[in-house]
Formats: sequence, structure tokens, C-alpha cells
Amino acid sequence: DTYKENSSAAAEYTRFAWGNRTLGARWFQLIGSLWTGSVGLTASRFSGTYDHDLSSVRQSGAAVGRVLDNQITDFSATAELSRVLTEHATLDLGGEFKSLGFRYRGNRDFGVPDTLREALGSGALYLRHRGQWLNRGRLVTDISVRLSHYTNARESMLLEPRLAAKLHLSDRWSLQAAVGRYTQAVLTATDEEDLLTPMELWVPRPDGLPAATSVQMVIGLEGDLPGSVELSLEAYRNRFGQLLRFNRDAVARLDPTYFSGHGSSRGVELFVRRRTARFYGWGGVTLSDAERQFDGFNDDRLFRPKFDYRVVTSMTGGWTPAGKYDFGATWTYRSGQPFTPILGIRDTPGGTEYVYGPFNGTRLPPYHRLDLSATRTWHPHWGTLDGFLNLTNAYNRLNVFLYDNARSGFTDRFQLLHNPYLPDLPLLPTLGVRATF
Repeated sequence: DTYKENSSAAAEYTRFAWGNRTLGARWFQLIGSLWTGSVGLTASRFSGTYDHDLSSVRQSGAAVGRVLDNQITDFSATAELSRVLTEHATLDLGGEFKSLGFRYRGNRDFGVPDTLREALGSGALYLRHRGQWLNRGRLVTDISVRLSHYTNARESMLLEPRLAAKLHLSDRWSLQAAVGRYTQAVLTATDEEDLLTPMELWVPRPDGLPAATSVQMVIGLEGDLPGSVELSLEAYRNRFGQLLRFNRDAVARLDPTYFSGHGSSRGVELFVRRRTARFYGWGGVTLSDAERQFDGFNDDRLFRPKFDYRVVTSMTGGWTPAGKYDFGATWTYRSGQPFTPILGIRDTPGGTEYVYGPFNGTRLPPYHRLDLSATRTWHPHWGTLDGFLNLTNAYNRLNVFLYDNARSGFTDRFQLLHNPYLPDLPLLPTLGVRATF
């Protein structure tokens, strides 16, 4: 899966591409009448590049631009044994082992290089029990405990208990809840102050520091309404600890390389779906709120991270006349991402520097888009043949793909030289044929 885009103009050049390649295999084996076993191997490589050169925007004789390159290779091995305990209960014992390789290359303001090549190993053992309880299995539980180890974490072992339960209130409605502790030993290198990138950049956490942790909780209700309508409603709350953030202003030897902090997120999600013989449709809306705080950064104040979308909604509908055609439409909307704008420039003893507004104190314009599709299906003796026409961004909405402060050069009169907003895809028709054998 790969995406690429190039654009150029007299004063600038932008290229970004990212994709993922994966190869995997899994073997299942019956062991007697009560045991099953499985082993799996997976190899993958993610790579992403963002190269933005502004040859006409200069500060102190240096061209302003951004170069970001990230590659992650992942070799994983898994093994699991499962035993049937009773008609309504199973027990799983398994392990997972990973070898990760990271390559990161970037530049800070005015082309200062920043490169990294590192490896990370991890291993985990887990025990999991799944059971059905009460009359006719009305209560379903999934209880597990996981013991994880990361080669770069201070802790030798990390305990991760998890619990999920689903209670069938009736034949149509059920109540479900889950809570769990999760850990990770990587951190994002994406710089929210300069760039809202089309991809996240990931590197290992520094050796000897605690692993990042999160406690995630969710409770929900799902069921069927009259008229073949399915409905689900969920509320969630997450707490994050041992978060790290790069200190982009570190210049002296004693300046901290990272800020340590914590965060939280919460939200409500509603999803509705209905399907008939000729029509189908579904839609969902999410209301959420997220915040972060790092000691020594932003005057220790809370701020909104870049993924703090307050409202996200998506609606899809379609018509399938005669079983040969499919006409569909999807409309999506999300509120703007927080970002830090440049308000101007000022002269200092060390040179000219930007004057920023409140950190992530402003939001990008809302994003919304309508996609249309039409498909005709044939059924020859050898398989299925589809001819399709898609219209992406049918009403040609000028959405913001990302905000790049490197484009916000100023003249001597403090006027913007460039629009810092890079546009997303315009109206994009696609005509194609798909064959399935």
C-alpha cells in the first residue's frame, strides 16, 4: 500500500510519499481433541518521506525548507497454545517477539540535520481466559494478563492486565465494557510546532527511561431497533503516563533533550446502520477531547495535541438496483486540528526569530468532503468483473492537507510571503476495472 504526490512551482517544491509492505505466514495445528497450536512469522517495512524546499524564502542567507524521512522494519514471531477447558471456556498461552529497526532523517530550522539509526527488541508472554457465564452464556468475559519486556526500557518487566465483558440484556441489546493497561517503547518525532505532517514519525525511546503507559476504559451499549436499524453507543476515557516530547529549543549541553509529561482523552461515539434489499446506509459521529502537559514545556500548561478533533462524523449511503449496479455516496466531516501560528518576526541579539502564538492555540479550518461512486458488476463463468467510476471530493472543497510554518516567511513589513496552508486533493475522478477470479 503506497501513496505518492509531487507538486512544484517556481518558488517551491513539495514531495511526499508513504507506504507499507507486509509479508506474513501462519500455521495452525490440532493437537489431540482439546489443544490447538499456531505459529506465525511477519515481516513489514513502513517508509515515509516529506521533502519541502522553498528556494525563494530565505532567512540569514539559508533556504527555508523541511526534509523528513522515516523507515521502520518489523520482524515478528508469535506462538500460541489454546486448550478447551469446558463447553463455554478456553485458555490461551502465547508469546510474541519483535525486532524493530528505525531510520529517521530530518532537519530543524534552516536545514540543521538530525539523523538516527537504532534497533529495538521486545518480547511478551500472555495468559488469556475466555468464558461464557450465566444462563445460556448471557455474560461473556475475556480476561488476560501480559508480561512485556523492551530492550530500551528501565523496567525489566511490565505487567499489563486487561478485562473485557459483554452482558446480553435481551435478544436485541447488550452492554459491554473493557479496561486495560498498555505500554510502548517508541515515541513520535513529529514536531507539532513546525509541521502537521501527513504521517507520524516514530523512533525508539531513549535507553534507560520508563516505558510509556496508558490505562484505557470503554463502556458501550449496542442493539437493534425496529426497521432493521443497528445502533451502538460508546463512551471512553484514556490516561497516558511517561510521555516524552523532544525539546526543539535545546542548544546548551545542560538543556534537557526531552520533556516528560502525561495526558488524557475522552469521548463519546454513536454509530447507526440500516440495510434493506436495495438501499443501505450507515453513519457515525464522535465527540472527543484530548489534552497533554509536559514539565518545563509551555510553562507547564495543558495544551491540545494535534489529534484533538472535537467533532468527527461520516455518513455513507447507497442504492443497489437490480443487483448489478451500486451507486454510493460518503460524506465526512471533522473539526480543525490545533496548530501554532506564526504571528510575526523580531530581531534579537542572536538574529531574527519567529514570534509564535499560543501553543496549539488556533485550529485549522474544518475538513469536509463528499465522495461519489458508481459500479457495474458482471458475473462471467471465471469470476467477477467490476467497472467503476469514483469522484473524490465531488464538490471540490479546498481542504487543508497540512500547515507548514516553513512557508510563513515574512517581508520587512511583516507581511506573509506565502500561504502556509498546503491544500488537500481537489476533485479527482477515477475510472477503472476490477477483476476477481
